Amino acid sequence: MADGWSVQLYGQHKMDSLNLIAKGESPTKVFFSGQWTNSPENPGQDARTRYGREMYRHAEHWMSPGQRTGWEKYDTHQFSACPVKGFHGCLDQYLPDGSIQFENQF
Repeated sequence: MADGWSVQLYGQHKMDSLNLIAKGESPTKVFFSGQWTNSPENPGQDARTRYGREMYRHAEHWMSPGQRTGWEKYDTHQFSACPVKGFHGCLDQYLPDGSIQFENQF
């Protein structure tokens, strides 16, 4: 952790790219840290399927409101009050989801 930032990495035992390679198909690749790396077939859809339809909503990290783990439920419909009102980095002055459309329009 540095200057309030931290990184969490979670390993996955097997990606669908391994299944594609086993079938003789070319996996999807993304350019990461200077090299082309195998990734899930559709990275965005893979994340949405794994973590839920609303995973791209804006929400505070689970540590900010004081949760012990990322698996605990917490209110993601508002940001915590900022200690310095009006500071440009305070999220509580914005709507949590801005103008992003999440619901199906069909």
